Amino acid sequence: MPNPMQLVMNMLQNNNNNPMLAQLIQMAKKGDKVGIEQFARNFCNERGRNFDTEFPEFMKQFKK
Repeated sequence: MPNPMQLVMNMLQNNNNNPMLAQLIQMAKKGDKVGIEQFARNFCNERGRNFDTEFPEFMKQFKK
């Protein structure tokens, strides 16, 4: 069974028609956590969402 992270990256890379997604993939490959966080903050802000309240809720899904 492939590494789950690699599986997701492969799936995302197959959707190469989206320039924002391509930029996000490049940041992930480089390990640019600051860039990814800024991307997420901008994404939330553009949609009228609050990153600081929603991200902790999102992360709770991954804690066991």
